[in-house]
Amino acid sequence: STILNKTRPPEETAILLRWQEKKKKELGEAGFITYIQKNKSLGNQAHALIQHRLVHHSFPEGLSESLLGYCKSVEFLLDHVSHTHSSEQDCTHSFLGYRGRYDSVISFGLVLIYSDFNVLI
Repeated sequence: STILNKTRPPEETAILLRWQEKKKKELGEAGFITYIQKNKSLGNQAHALIQHRLVHHSFPEGLSESLLGYCKSVEFLLDHVSHTHSSEQDCTHSFLGYRGRYDSVISFGLVLIYSDFNVLI
């Protein structure tokens, strides 16, 4: 999210701000805050599930229907991860001036991939 927010073109930022204002009018300020918190929570849960799957090669038991559906939707991709090299690590990029965390570095078949999980539930 940090990288996306820092590199998003101004036009996209304007679109996002208009969407937020529209949603606030629709839900009210308190409703909008609840809506955002719920979506962040679901995103964090889905993110943790992907990490779990990469490390343990399976999803945990007893998931809610919405999270189970999400897991099933990404499982076909995760089945092709041949190795997880690292997960949830701090990193810096001196040229880009970035300091933060990445989600994982994986081998997808024969290709080494830096992955960042963006979740839409």
